[in-house]
This record gives sequence, structure tokens and C-alpha cells, in this order.
Amino acid sequence: MNRPPLANRHDRAVHGRYEAREADWRNGAIVYQVLVDRFAPSSNLDAKRHLYPAPKRLRDWSELPTQGQYLEDVKVWSHEIDFWGGDLASTRAHLDHVQGLGVDVLYLNPICSAYTNHKYDALDYQQVSPEYGTRDDVKALAADLHGRGMKLVLDGVFNHMGRNAPIFQQALADAASPYRAWFDFNPAYPGGVRCWYNAQNLPELVMEHPAAREHLYAGPDSVVRSYLRDGIDGWRLDVGHDIGFNVLEDLTQHAHDEKPGSLVVGELWTYPQEWFPSVDGVMNFSTREIILRMVQGKLPVATAARMLNRLIVDAGVDNLLKSWLMLDNHDTPRLATTVPDPTLRRLTQLLQFTLPGAPNLYYGSELGMTGGDDPGMRAPMRWDLVHDEQPDLQWTRQLIALRKAQRALRVGDFRLIEATRLLAFERHTDRIGESVFVIANPSHETITEVLLLPNSKVMSNAPLRDLLSPGSAQRALRVGDFRLRPSCWARKCPRCATSPAAKRCAPNWRSGCKRPRPAGWTDFELACAEARTRCTAPYASDLAHRLAAVHRAAAGLGRGPAGHGVGGAAGARRCRGLLIGHASGGLAVLAVPHRRGWRGRGGGPALGRRPGGRGRSSGSGLHGGCHRAGWRGGAAGLGRCGSLAAVAEQPARGGPAHHAFAASPGPRHAAGRLGGLRRGRAARPSGRPPHPGRGAADAGPATRLVPVVDACGPIWPGRLCRRLCRQPHRRAGGALGAVARRGPAPARL
Repeated sequence: MNRPPLANRHDRAVHGRYEAREADWRNGAIVYQVLVDRFAPSSNLDAKRHLYPAPKRLRDWSELPTQGQYLEDVKVWSHEIDFWGGDLASTRAHLDHVQGLGVDVLYLNPICSAYTNHKYDALDYQQVSPEYGTRDDVKALAADLHGRGMKLVLDGVFNHMGRNAPIFQQALADAASPYRAWFDFNPAYPGGVRCWYNAQNLPELVMEHPAAREHLYAGPDSVVRSYLRDGIDGWRLDVGHDIGFNVLEDLTQHAHDEKPGSLVVGELWTYPQEWFPSVDGVMNFSTREIILRMVQGKLPVATAARMLNRLIVDAGVDNLLKSWLMLDNHDTPRLATTVPDPTLRRLTQLLQFTLPGAPNLYYGSELGMTGGDDPGMRAPMRWDLVHDEQPDLQWTRQLIALRKAQRALRVGDFRLIEATRLLAFERHTDRIGESVFVIANPSHETITEVLLLPNSKVMSNAPLRDLLSPGSAQRALRVGDFRLRPSCWARKCPRCATSPAAKRCAPNWRSGCKRPRPAGWTDFELACAEARTRCTAPYASDLAHRLAAVHRAAAGLGRGPAGHGVGGAAGARRCRGLLIGHASGGLAVLAVPHRRGWRGRGGGPALGRRPGGRGRSSGSGLHGGCHRAGWRGGAAGLGRCGSLAAVAEQPARGGPAHHAFAASPGPRHAAGRLGGLRRGRAARPSGRPPHPGRGAADAGPATRLVPVVDACGPIWPGRLCRRLCRQPHRRAGGALGAVARRGPAPARL
């Protein structure tokens, strides 16, 4: 393909830079991390049971890891020798899932022969742990990945071995052993030998010793070089900061000599600037800390922006493109536990996929798996959550597709956009059509800022597209004026909205919290922040299935405004019709009535044709569907200018779907009762049982009510919640709270 001519002398200065980056598979690759024992259950488990002798324990896949006790005789904690039975063959059998995400590199935690489940205590580096398979299985896995256009990286744990390693036991028993000098024996150390973090099961190797160096990476048949010849494509080096600059550089050079273009990534918890070229890339913990502290409100946005910019300038984009940017892994709590708010978590992931680097996904985090400190973050993979409707999986796939579609995000340079309260930056190449602007608002309020875009080729009124909304119309770029509003789910009372059992804030922020009402927040925004944790009664029927019928009945009548569902002609003439789409993770149906009542042409049988109660309700687009789902009543009392909405949300882990109705009376019927909303049949089970061991709170119903904006009148919270949920509530603290409207806030009921 002919390349367009260079625009100016500045383009000539970077000519060929981005093509060279793009030709190197290590730059901007998407990495997927797997603990082999916990990723996929073995199909040959019965034949392997003898490989887990006591005190080792083989757990059921449905069990969760829990903190154990220290076993003095074997010098390990009991949870370090709990196994779930995964192996290389089962990992290979589940590569379709990994490939389906769009992953470029599969990274395996240690697979060498070792005593524990995590394999960071090697017995023999040259042997694969028998629970996992053999070196032939490694070769077969590498060949399979290469056939899929992917790479394989192994975890090299060369700073220390396991106490049960034959060479250490020989060195321990015999002061004249040739292996004695491989370890640092000294009575000043606890146990008489230097161990990593004083863990008696992990004696450290003296990697500078010539024989140890030859065995680990320098010799032709060394560990590093022999595995590269077997087909792997690189090494991740455990605790690289403990190995040091010089040994790391020596190891990296030998890896490149054996396999040019191979990858060496160091686990470095320090500032990355001076670690290049000792390694090709680092595990970018510094950037991780900046992002997480910013979204958690512990670091001002402007300060975080300056920190990120300095780190990128100091380390260099070319080095960071090969560095792994992770948000969680086997040593940290999972992202869904660290950032439980789904909106902030999505913002965090968006930064992971748009900042310079190679995004590193920890197995199961694409499904929203939770897990705290060790061993909680190492739970077995939740394969029951792998389905196309899983929201976290959808979001992860969208981010990966976005990154693959945008060359600037993969290999482009970084340029900070000056801002005070927003995190804004540009990823760009030398082609104007490949400029991507990322503007993030991690705060709890709408922010309007004038931003200076430092790109000389971006003109005023240049067309811009929202890359997170496929199919969205282009908008003209005005003079840098951006108004960025966070989702209402991020607007939480930091004191009161932390658990369903906690005391709730009133919709107007007057009770349950001593903090002042944030400036500019409407009643709707406050109510929306509270709605997800207010009511937990299982009061709905299988409405989701009925709403799907409405989808099918209206098929072909046009697309909804958000592009997620169908909408249009259920109420055609002067009525604004029926809109069906997605809202807050579930189905939302919004019907806007004509001023003379509900009117409509067309619609299928699922839309219903019975009147909804008092007032003019000929052919309500909602009543029939709701009635069939077990609801009676419908639009009664809504009057001339109201709205009716339903939201169906799936609980986090299985179980039935639960739904909420919100009705608001028009001005002529503001004092009238809500019409006939009653509880329908018992909820229908979804057919997918909750994950065993998750606890009653996770397995039970997770009803969440979502308020609906109506410019004409308020929702009457206490009355509606008592009618729907049959639960007593505070007069001011109904399930939905007040709704934004013109005029003063509604009075207490």
C-alpha cells in the first residue's frame, strides 16, 4: 500500500518509527495470565490423584481458597499445598476462550517441578511439575498458540529455589558439596541460609556464581535457552528487583542470542526508568498504583496526570510498549475487589487499554471475579460466568476490539493534554487520522473544562467519533470545550452507600450523612446513586423473558436512540412511541404517552391491547406485556403526561432476574394513586445455580431499583416501594427516591 506523503519536517523526524514498533510483536501486545492449577479442570483428574499425597489436598473446583495455617514440618502454609487439579492439557483445551478475547500472549505462572501449588519453590527447573504434564506438553502448547497467531511466555523464578530441591538438600547436608556455593549459608540468617523474605522454604540462589549462571541462563542447555528452543517466546522474571541490574542484563542478552526478538519482562515494583536495557519491559506497578489511587480518590487528578506524564517521559514510550500494565494479578487483590464500583472499574480498565503499554489480563478478571489477599485472588476460574451476556466480558471484548482497531493505542506516542480536573491525553502517530483523545472524569460530578489539544493538524470543527459508542454520529470539535458527566452509579454517598445493610441516605442527602449536598446534584442523581442498594425483596416475575417478546414483536420498526435495542412505531401517530433498549445492565422499556392518552398503531400481540385502567389507554404498549408477565394494572392514574418504565437486571452471580416498575403521575393527577401495580407470580429460576461457596448474600436475590427521569412530576417513593415490595420503609426513604423535575424538590410523604 502506498504511504501518503509526509506533511512536514516533523514527520520526517519520526519517519518509520511506528512501522518499526508495529513489526515487533512485543509492542502493545495483550497478555493473558494463567495459574495452570486454577484455570481449567483436568479431564484426567482421577488418574492424577496419586500426585497429591498428604499433607497436600485436592479440592473440588467449586471450592474457594482460604487462609491456612503454617506447617512447621514442611515449612509452608497449608493453603500453599491446596490443589484444584488444572494442567497444561486442560489449559490447551480452553484456548478458544483466550483467543476469542483477542489475546496476543499467554503468560503462565511457574510450571517447573515444585512442591507447592504456586510453583515458586522450584525443585528442578528443567522438569515440568508432574501435576501439569511434561516438556512435550509445553512444546505442544507453544505450537498450538503459534498456529493461532499467539505467543507463549513462561515465569522464570531464578532468584530462589525450594527447600526440598535436591541440590539444596545436598548443599545443606554436605559442606563440601559443589552446590554449597550456589547458596549463601551464614549462621547470621534465620535457619542458617539466606532466604527470600526470610521464608524458610525459599533459599536464595547466588546467581553470580559461574556454575549457577551456566545452569540458569548462560549455557547452551541452560533453563532459559532450552525452553526458548522448545518454542516459548519469552520469560517473565520473578522478583527482578532482587536479581539486580547487571545479572538481568546478562540474562536478557543470552535470551536474545538464543532467540532474537524474544521477550524478557522483569517483575519490578520500583520506578522503571533505569531498568532498561537490563530487561525489555517491566511489570508496570508504578502506573497501576497511580491509576488505582486516582480512581479511589486518594490522588488528585491533576497530580496523577503529572505523575503519569513524568513516568512515560522518564521510561520512554518504546520501553513501556513492551512493559505489562496490569491492574491485578496473583500477588494483588482482584480488580473487582479493589474497585467494587462498576463505573469506576470500567474507567480504570479503559485507562489500562489506552495508556502506553501491553495490557495484562489476569484470568477471570474479564468476568468480574472477586478475591482479596492471598489466597483469595487465586480462586479457580469461573467458567459458569463465560457467556455472551456477561457484562464484564462484553466490556473486556469491547476494549480489546477498540485497541486492535486503533493503531495509535497499540504503538502510538503519548501526549498529555493540560487539564485541571480531568485526566486527558492523546495517543498519536504521524498520521492525523490516527489521533485518539482520551478524556476521563473519575470524580463524582459533571466537569466542564476548556482543553488545549496540542496537535497542530487537528482543525476547528474537525469531525470526532465516540469510540466507545460504535455507530455514533460524528460531532464537530469546538474550541476545546468538553463537558464530561460521570454515570450516576459513581455518585455515591461515601459514608452510607457501601452495603445493603447500611443506613441509607435520603434522596435529598439530608439524613444518614453529615456531608453537605454536592453542588449541582439533582434529586434524580442522588436517588440514582442510592437505588442499587435500597430494596432486596424478590417481588418480580420472569419479566425479562416477556420483554424479549416485546423486542421480537417490534423487530424491524427501527433502532432505539442508544443503538442497543429496537424502538419506534408502537405508538406511531402523535405519540412519541415505545423505546426499547438497555439501561444500567438490563432491559429498559420507556413509553411516552400522547397528550390524549396512550395511542398506537401496529405492534405485535406481545404488546397487548387491553386498556391500562383509568384514563385514555387504547392499545397501551406496556400493559399487555406486563400483564402476561404477572403484573396487573398498567397505566392507570398516569394521566395525560406521565411515563412508565421497567428495568430488568440480572444478579451478579446467577439466580433469577429481578425487575422494578416506576410510575410517575402527570400534573393533573399528581395527587392520584398509582394504578394497580401488584406483585406477580414468584420469580422463575434462571436454570444456572449460584457458584457454591459464595455465601448467602451472593447466591440470593439481588433486586435493584432504577429511577426514571420525568420532566413533569416526581415519583412518590414511599408509596411505590411499599406497594411493590411489601416492606416498611422510612417515609422519606422509599425505594426509588425523588426524580429530577422542574421546580422545587418534592416534599416528604
